[in-house]
Amino acid sequence: MSVALVREFLRKKIMYREEIKQLLEKVYGPPKHSLVLDEKTKPEKEETSNSAGKTYYYYTFPDADRVRSMRDALAAGLEAGGGKWIADLTQAYPKRARGDISESSIPQCACYYEGKYGWHLTFYEIKGVQYHKSRGKQIAAKLILKDQGAAYLYEDEPGDFFGYWDDLNHRGGRKGQKIEGMYYWMNKNLALDPMFRRFSEEFFLVRGEKSGYGILKDIGRTIGKFGFFLPPMMYKELGQFHTPGEFIRSLLPTADKLGINLDALDLNTAYVIARLAPVIRPIDWKYLKALPEEVVRKAFSLNGIFEGVKTEDIVAAYYQVKLDDGFSWCREVVDTARDYAHMCLECNVPIGLRYSEGGLERAHDEMVQRMEARTLEDELNTPLVTVPSRFDRLEEGLCTLYPQEFERIRDARRLLEEGQNQHNCVFTRRGIVREDHAAIFHWHFADDDYTIQFERNYRGDYVVAEIRGKYNEDCPAPVLKELRDTLNMLSIMSWE
Repeated sequence: MSVALVREFLRKKIMYREEIKQLLEKVYGPPKHSLVLDEKTKPEKEETSNSAGKTYYYYTFPDADRVRSMRDALAAGLEAGGGKWIADLTQAYPKRARGDISESSIPQCACYYEGKYGWHLTFYEIKGVQYHKSRGKQIAAKLILKDQGAAYLYEDEPGDFFGYWDDLNHRGGRKGQKIEGMYYWMNKNLALDPMFRRFSEEFFLVRGEKSGYGILKDIGRTIGKFGFFLPPMMYKELGQFHTPGEFIRSLLPTADKLGINLDALDLNTAYVIARLAPVIRPIDWKYLKALPEEVVRKAFSLNGIFEGVKTEDIVAAYYQVKLDDGFSWCREVVDTARDYAHMCLECNVPIGLRYSEGGLERAHDEMVQRMEARTLEDELNTPLVTVPSRFDRLEEGLCTLYPQEFERIRDARRLLEEGQNQHNCVFTRRGIVREDHAAIFHWHFADDDYTIQFERNYRGDYVVAEIRGKYNEDCPAPVLKELRDTLNMLSIMSWE
């Protein structure tokens, strides 16, 4: 995108003060000069404290009638008690559970400040109500706001659409990956607060209409429908697109192969479809192209918008919607679908979308077998014995003096063969061998074969931790005596 186009796009985004106040009034109702419920005039103290600018509060308070009843009851008690007031009373709202993204019943207040350098708009959660003595024998009910705002918008931010977008061209997730697009806390607040969602929808629609950039209107409609916005695109780059299809294809060029009209879809659904296409079996694209909007909603999570929506979550949501008949569906289906998608991605196998519940389980089990085979192959090709090892001296003594009897097992493939030949579970000991906590030896003696596990005790002496014959048979006493005599000759062992 050229510098001229960027400048033109940013110039047309200017939102004037009267416009923003009209939008706020449309969504929240007339402005208030105070957080005191039913306060009709601006208090003298507040007028003085805000002499540098004007502050207005916009809020729709669903609990207003209940709060008025409490306020009036307290005022009646104050009147009956001769005007004596003991202490202020605070009524708090319950806190939201961690990770909860359900629509909030906790209202928010939009605090609009108009100063020398433009307007600032902060959205605060209302955390409670404080009842305090006012003039004479009156009781006032004042809303208590959280100390930190849930979302912030500014007129003087030139490149990030007033604060909705990350203008630094990166945002570090928990794993430090690059995630561009709308700020995490903006998406979070869109999901949690219906009033902020409605305001944001109108905000984008108005700016799209007045600037002539239809893509902003598409974003507004998507926010209104879903309550969040998924596509990762920098705001400065939006001006080069005229249709949703152009926007999605710029992010995911493979979307052209689907052969669908992306302009007919909302931006979230179009993005998810195009995002999945490269990892879905082409024979199942017909199911992908008909992806229900409900799948996008169910795949959404706060973790997803922080780190990026995962393919596994989308596939799990797809099968949740597809297989939920209201009776037989259970949580295990979602977990099976998520595991299946994860294993497909790990093994670079296209994901299927056509399965029934039983077919999904069979596909999952097939991928489990493939993953096990792949894991085993990786294990067999990974070195088993560290270099140098704490058991090198033991190996040198045994294998030098008795090369036809003792063999130290040094690689995972040979350890697997030992377990298969001896019919024991020695392959499960590969972890402690890799950590150099143990050494495994094969011992051929008197036409029989034994598997020995050596370790070192707290004094640093080599000890026999376990010795087994075929089929985990105990070692006969005469054989144990022979082994003890052999080890004693080396003068490097202690027998335990």
